[in-house]
Amino acid sequence: MTRYSPSQHLCCAVSDPCPRHQPISDEVASHVLAHFGHGGYLAGSFTRALMHAIASADPSNQHKLALGFPEYVAAVRRAQNERDGIATLQKIARGEL
Repeated sequence: MTRYSPSQHLCCAVSDPCPRHQPISDEVASHVLAHFGHGGYLAGSFTRALMHAIASADPSNQHKLALGFPEYVAAVRRAQNERDGIATLQKIARGEL
C-alpha cells in the first residue's frame, strides 16, 4: 500500500491531527475520488456515510472526526480545499506518490 505524507511544515501543533501531514493510502484516495465523482472506486456504506459527514461538517466537527478517522478527513479536506487536491489524490490512487 502506497502512503503519501508531505514534508513537515510549521503550520500545526504536534498534538493536533493535521490533515496536511496525514499520510493518505491509495485505498482512501480512491474512495474519496469516487465520493467526489473523479474516478476511484466506491467504499462500503459506512465509509460512504462517513465521507458525507466529513464533507458536510464544519471545521470544529471535522477536527473531532479526525481524531477517529484522520486519513479520511485529510483526503476529504484535500479534495475540497486544495487547488490541486483532486490531482494529488489521483496520483496517490495510482501509486505515483
